[in-house]
Amino acid sequence: LFQKPLRNGRYSAGIEKELGLYDGEIRFTDKKIGEFFKELRRRNLYKDAFIIVTADHGEQFRERGHQGHGDRLYAEETHIPLIIKNGESHLEVREIVSNIDIFPTIFDAAHISIPADTLAIPLRDGRRLRKRSGVISESFQKYYHKALITGEGKKIIMDFGSPFRPEDQDFERTMATARIEGLFDLDRDPLEQAPLKDERLANDLRKELETILRLALRQRKGTQKGRIPEKTLEELKSLGYLK
Repeated sequence: LFQKPLRNGRYSAGIEKELGLYDGEIRFTDKKIGEFFKELRRRNLYKDAFIIVTADHGEQFRERGHQGHGDRLYAEETHIPLIIKNGESHLEVREIVSNIDIFPTIFDAAHISIPADTLAIPLRDGRRLRKRSGVISESFQKYYHKALITGEGKKIIMDFGSPFRPEDQDFERTMATARIEGLFDLDRDPLEQAPLKDERLANDLRKELETILRLALRQRKGTQKGRIPEKTLEELKSLGYLK
């Protein structure tokens, strides 16, 4: 289905072949999801099912010289699907949202109280979504980047140069030395191909990102150490998450 050359001529022949394989994987996944829904209907489970279809990330195909995922915060990695089925009503959320909003959306649908100390917002709460100053995304693999997208569609990507560990670093110095990787207006440039040179906007977004990070840091939760079963470690290695 996906072996013909792309019309835009943007990619090399090798990358186009990999894109065809990737699109084939998407098509396969779409088919299997359809089969799953069909089976739910056959068992009379679909109507009352609460279903979420989303992704953890997109994929780079050397649009900016990189390939793969997990190290950049441009649209090709961070703009992912989020489709939720709950009942028969239809609602398109136009505000900027994050995958952290999934858990309070589930709580809201199940009539479970949502923790007060969270930056996440249930997707049915349009008033709070409209008041939100923005959402952040982060990358900690090859590069140490953080990005902010505002409700007005402005986006900044910042390079922190080294791991962002607020517990053993000076927060103000870390923010001051971070370098701007990209500045965009997503309403006019959704594919992030035309970086802006707007110092005032950059400073405003930088301050907003700092404000949200401070809020997030105050809400950090402690973790407990534990032993990971060998089988789980092997599965993580097979998926490429461990070496």
